[in-house]
Amino acid sequence: NVLISDNRVSKVSDKCLSIGENSHLEVFGNFLENCGIGIAVKDASKAQISENTIKNSKVGISAYMKKPIYQRGGTANIFNNRLEGNQKDFEVDNFSEIK
Repeated sequence: NVLISDNRVSKVSDKCLSIGENSHLEVFGNFLENCGIGIAVKDASKAQISENTIKNSKVGISAYMKKPIYQRGGTANIFNNRLEGNQKDFEVDNFSEIK
């Protein structure tokens, strides 16, 4: 597993953090602001997402399938994140889950 922690990312028109292609990550203690998507989890990837702040973005956390070759979307396990001022806090397709 890979740990992404203690970053500050802002003013990104696409994804501040993108987790894809069967990756397994822990995302902890990041500050993400003014993003298209704060954190994207896709294409059979799994992410433990905790203690992050995601503000003023179009979507806070998104889970979806982008490439059908992976046959499923992303799984985001979330705990104690701060989501505020986003147009949508969560977005999930039928192939994915946020729990």
